[in-house]
Amino acid sequence: MVICRICKKLNPMENTRCIKCWSILIDSEPLSADRVLQIEKEIQRNVNRARIRRFAISSVLMAALITILAVFIYRNVVSQFIDQEFELSIPVTSEFSVLDDPWVTPEGILAWEFLSSSPIKSSPVADDGVLYISAGSAGILALDARLGSLLWQRDGFGPVDSDPVVHEGLIYVALKDGRIVALETQDGKIAWIFQTGGSVLSGPVLYRGVLYVGSGDRKLYALDALNGEKLWTYKTRSWILSTPVVNENVVAVISRDRYLYILDRKTGRQRLDYGLGSSNSSPVLWDYSIFGVTRNGWIKSIDWTAKDRLFEKFRQRLRHNLLVWGLINSIPEQSGQIWSHMEPTMEFSSSPVVSMDNIVIASESGHLLAVSMIDGHTQWTFDAGVPLLSSPFSKKAILYLADSAGNIYHLDSSTGRSKREFSVSSRVTTTPLLHQGMLYVTAWDGKIYAFK
Repeated sequence: MVICRICKKLNPMENTRCIKCWSILIDSEPLSADRVLQIEKEIQRNVNRARIRRFAISSVLMAALITILAVFIYRNVVSQFIDQEFELSIPVTSEFSVLDDPWVTPEGILAWEFLSSSPIKSSPVADDGVLYISAGSAGILALDARLGSLLWQRDGFGPVDSDPVVHEGLIYVALKDGRIVALETQDGKIAWIFQTGGSVLSGPVLYRGVLYVGSGDRKLYALDALNGEKLWTYKTRSWILSTPVVNENVVAVISRDRYLYILDRKTGRQRLDYGLGSSNSSPVLWDYSIFGVTRNGWIKSIDWTAKDRLFEKFRQRLRHNLLVWGLINSIPEQSGQIWSHMEPTMEFSSSPVVSMDNIVIASESGHLLAVSMIDGHTQWTFDAGVPLLSSPFSKKAILYLADSAGNIYHLDSSTGRSKREFSVSSRVTTTPLLHQGMLYVTAWDGKIYAFK
C-alpha cells in the first residue's frame, strides 16, 4: 500500500493515481503492513469522532425543537385548560376601607386639623373610626377620625411616605430601607417585619390574606399578611416603584423596564408581559381590563386574561427595528391590547381611577381627563390651572380632587363640572379620603385636615 501525499488516502501498490483525489502516486513511498494497520486505525477513529459530533449536534437541535414545541403547546393549549379549572371572578376594586361608608357628601366645612412634625406625602386610610397616616419622619399616626385626637404614634422607622394598608387589626407600611412592617392597630406594636433586597418606594396592597409589594431589588413579593412569611417572588428587569393591583385571578405591577407584568395571583406564574412605556404610576383593574398610563401621554387598555404569544418580545423588537429602518409601515398590536389613546400635551404621573363608565387621570399639565372605558374616547376635561400630582378619589357620581396649590374640588364624575371648591393652606400631592361622611386631606405643611 502507498499513501497519497495530497489527501493521505491509502492506495494499492499498482495504482498510479490516487483513488480519492486523482493525484499522481509516482513519488509516493510504499508502506509496511504495520504502518498500513496504524493508518487504518487512525482513519477509523476519525470516522468515529465525526459520527459522535454529528450525533451530539443532532441531539442538541432535537432537544431545542422539542423545547420550543413544548412551550408552544403549553402556552397555547395546556394553559387554556388550566385556566378553565376555575371560573374567573372579577372584583371591582382592590380597595378595602372606604367602600361601605354611608353616602354623605361633605360641604367643605373644616371640622378639625391635626399638626404633625413632618410634611405628609401619603394618603390616609381609615378603619373602624380610626384614621391612619404615614407622616414622614413623624412615623405612623393613629387619630380619632371624628375628633382628630391622637390615639398613638409609632416612629423610629425613618421617613415613612408610602400609603398604609389596614386589615383585620394590622396596619402595613413599606419603608425606604426595604422593610415591610406590620403594626397592631390597637397600640402600634410591631407584629412582624420582613426585609426585601432593595428600597421600597411604594405602598403594599392586600388581598385575601396576602400582601403584595414591589421593591428596588426588581422583585414583586407575595407575603402572608398574618406573619410576614414569603410565599413567592417574581423578578422583573428593573426597579418596581409603583403599587401593585390585584383581583381574584391576577396581580399586576409596572416596572421601570417599561413593562406591565401580569402574574397569577396565587403562584406568581407569568401570564403576560406588556410593553406599556415609561410610567411612575400604578395601573387599575376593572372587569377583564387593566388600564395603564405613561409619562408621555398614553392611556392603554389591556385584556388581563390574554397570554404572551410565542417569542412575543423578540418579535416586537424585530418589528420595531424594521419600522425604524423603513421596511414596514406599522407595528402590530401587542398581545392583550384592547385600545390605546394618546394625549400629547399631557404627562401622567398619578394612577388612573375608575369613575362611572370612565377612566379618569390627573396630569401634571393641570388637566383632569376622563376617557371611555370601552374605546378610550375623551368624555370631558377639567382644568385646575396648576399641576395635578395625585389621583382623585372616586365614589359613585362624585370625584374629589386635590391640586398642588392646596385646592380641593368636588366634581361631577359624569360631566367634570365643579360643584364645590375649598382649600387648605399648603401643597397637596395625595389623594383625599372620604370616610363616614368626612373628607380627609393630608398636606406638605404636616397637617391632616378633616372636612364635613
